[in-house]
Amino acid sequence: MQPSLFIAQALLVYALLLAIPLSRTVPVQSPATEVDKALVLQLVNKHRGAGQQCGAEYLPPTEPLAWSAKLERAAQLHALDMYRQNYFSHNSKDGTPFHVRIRRQAYNYFTCAENIGLGHHTESDVIRGWVNSPGHCANLMNDWYTEVAVARAGNYWVMLLAAPN
Repeated sequence: MQPSLFIAQALLVYALLLAIPLSRTVPVQSPATEVDKALVLQLVNKHRGAGQQCGAEYLPPTEPLAWSAKLERAAQLHALDMYRQNYFSHNSKDGTPFHVRIRRQAYNYFTCAENIGLGHHTESDVIRGWVNSPGHCANLMNDWYTEVAVARAGNYWVMLLAAPN
């Protein structure tokens, strides 16, 4: 074999090796995180304004809620955590309860609550699920709460309700 042909073949092999990735990385698909805030507020406030039968207890109409960006951030972080770590609980895997997650967002509250949902595909579905669950419905209808936020990661949903100090 002639030295120039050998060098040409070696360069060709080297070039081909450079073109082949050494490891194949599969991109991790990000979960759906978009929430239609206007629709959530419309649905929640429609139920609050009409009054609801929450299990055996009728809760009368109450004032509408306003959206809170701080509650939204706390809800989003918890939804993403549940999605990424594959669990479903009001407490984070490290044991942190929702009221601590809310305070970590510099939200000072008088009272607060959390609704979580799993498996719902739309805002309407998850709100309907919460209204049909007596405890979640009671949270949604509680007249002490003045602010709300809902976040999602995939089919993990978190609603936070609170009244600021």
